[in-house]
Amino acid sequence: MSSCVKVTNLSPTAQRQDLEDFFTFCGAIKDVQISKDGDVQQALVYFVDNESVTTALLLSDAIIVDTPIKITEGPPQPAVPTTTTTTTTTQEKGVAESQQTTQQQAQERASVEGAPPATDDPPPAHAPPATDDPPPAHA
Repeated sequence: MSSCVKVTNLSPTAQRQDLEDFFTFCGAIKDVQISKDGDVQQALVYFVDNESVTTALLLSDAIIVDTPIKITEGPPQPAVPTTTTTTTTTQEKGVAESQQTTQQQAQERASVEGAPPATDDPPPAHAPPATDDPPPAHA
């Protein structure tokens, strides 16, 4: 089902606000488009959800301004293509490259010195601090 209704036999004096006021009770309105051909007006009312259309269709023959209107299901609103664009600034690229270089340098130093590679992870909470002192003697 479309989320749009077509309103025909619309009074030539009807305004967008008249339509919005009339159809708001059916549900949230996304858009109202009025077209005029001489003294004849018609409109497309787009709702946020399809359930609103069901309610709006029940209002055919109601009067807006001074004329009984006809309401039918309208065409579907053209789909707007959705695209996601990710923009990385030069500064962000520089920070990422700097972090990567720092990590590589730390790994290289660790492999040369024979130590395990450095990580950003904190030591486990249960591990005792590393010291070169012998453990205390028990009496």
